[in-house]
Amino acid sequence: MKVFIKSDNIFSPLGKTTEEVFSNMVDGKSSVRLVEDSEVCKVPAFLSVFEESFSGKLTKFEQICTNSIKYALADSGADPSDKKTQLILSTTKGDIGVPFDITAGKIAENIGFVNKPLVVSNACISGVVSVIIAQRLISQGFYDNIVVVGADVLTNFIVSGFQSLKAIGSSICKPFDADRDGINLGECASTLVLSRKEGAIEVINGAFNSDANHISGPSRTAEGLYLSIRRTLEGFKEPVDFISGHGTATSFNDETESIGFDRAGLNEVPVNSLKPYFGHTLGAAGVAEIAVSAMSIKEGVVLKSPGYEKHGVSKEINVLKNNLKGDFSTCLKTASGFGGCNASIIFKRNS
Repeated sequence: MKVFIKSDNIFSPLGKTTEEVFSNMVDGKSSVRLVEDSEVCKVPAFLSVFEESFSGKLTKFEQICTNSIKYALADSGADPSDKKTQLILSTTKGDIGVPFDITAGKIAENIGFVNKPLVVSNACISGVVSVIIAQRLISQGFYDNIVVVGADVLTNFIVSGFQSLKAIGSSICKPFDADRDGINLGECASTLVLSRKEGAIEVINGAFNSDANHISGPSRTAEGLYLSIRRTLEGFKEPVDFISGHGTATSFNDETESIGFDRAGLNEVPVNSLKPYFGHTLGAAGVAEIAVSAMSIKEGVVLKSPGYEKHGVSKEINVLKNNLKGDFSTCLKTASGFGGCNASIIFKRNS
């Protein structure tokens, strides 16, 4: 059974809809800024955080998830009160101190889902893994529609953890560039509604694994990423038009990705990283970046990888310095995370 993306939303500091976010990206705008003494950052850091305040019965995390889901559902035709409609929450940290299932349950209840929601928390590949799981469940007939929402908000606990690893960049990040020096973290909720009903974008296949290389460092041979890509593309006969990479702008991640793409024979395929636009949004990253890349296919514009000027990885991969216009049909999205986990997914225009 074929599976399609029926609708989507990105609720972030860069915009509250996918269309607004994409338009700002095409114009080269970024929501990453220097954040000084605040509740999310005691040591100054370049982050993408919501400037507005959130109040009410729901927490900030619950509110941004609810807002994103409602936006996406409005154009989807999916009914949360239908037993054949499911919710998957993708997150790395959720609401700090609150069990994931409690948070997911409150979001589901607020929207009106009748099924008990599923939770995927697998470091920074959570979003891509959630979409793969949704595609498999629908294709096997368990559900007609699955709403995947990925979200994370920043706290001093999260930011200071990355600062302790010396992984935070000193400016807006520069993935794959020789002068890159670390990531920018970001807040976001993003939603994809997957369905067996026909839509503009078809989700073809995906794979995920763990090479168990290191608690925080990726494999130097990109074994896990390479296997994930190989399994994702197995049996797929069409060329890959562009790659939405993980691209954190850390020295090891970008190097490992270049090796993985090289081993998979994808050296000439255009590659971008979307992290400089709205930061590394953790559990939302895969979901939001799939939504943006699907928009690239529909609009015929693959976004550049901001900050990339001088090639800074060992393999000759085709990192985009400028927006690329054309007729695009297919995108490969990759993700990597702590613990040696890797994921990739291929989707294409439904023609």
